[in-house]
Amino acid sequence: MPRKHITLRITSADFQIAIMDPHFHRSYGQIWQPTERTPRLIEGYQWKHTDLPLMLIRAMDEGVLAASTLSKHLQRERYPEIASIYVHISRNDVTYIPSGHQSRALPLLQYTWDQHCQLVAPENFIELYDGQICEQSFENLQHDLTQASFGRFGLIARCLRLIGRQASTQLQQQAASSASA
Repeated sequence: MPRKHITLRITSADFQIAIMDPHFHRSYGQIWQPTERTPRLIEGYQWKHTDLPLMLIRAMDEGVLAASTLSKHLQRERYPEIASIYVHISRNDVTYIPSGHQSRALPLLQYTWDQHCQLVAPENFIELYDGQICEQSFENLQHDLTQASFGRFGLIARCLRLIGRQASTQLQQQAASSASA
């Protein structure tokens, strides 16, 4: 069953996206530069030149916008203690690893979904506030990551879940047809 993973590294100057598909032994990478209106692709494949499913391509376009927004927030020092944000998206979660200016170890923040597809925020978010970042930065970061997880990054995770279900259904149908033959 294919398990695609998407990772992003977001800084104030650019953001990098990597899609890894271990089932098919392929990966795609891009480097984007946030601009005032729409981000600009600096390096890598355009999604339309890949063999990724159309719904994932559309979701990745939304993910580019979310990453661009976070990059602009880093530029404008909305959370000045944070130098970069690493994001890992799989079918079941959106995980953030913020990195401080002095390479301080900040907590891993994992957004998941319950059985009713409702967003479950990380319980350890308060660890950021414990002397790691100021109150305003904490509130800004919590708001922005929750919005991105519930919105655009959550859409990517949902697409990965649907792709996984379709692949497992196809495998089951193939197994059933070969067993009956």
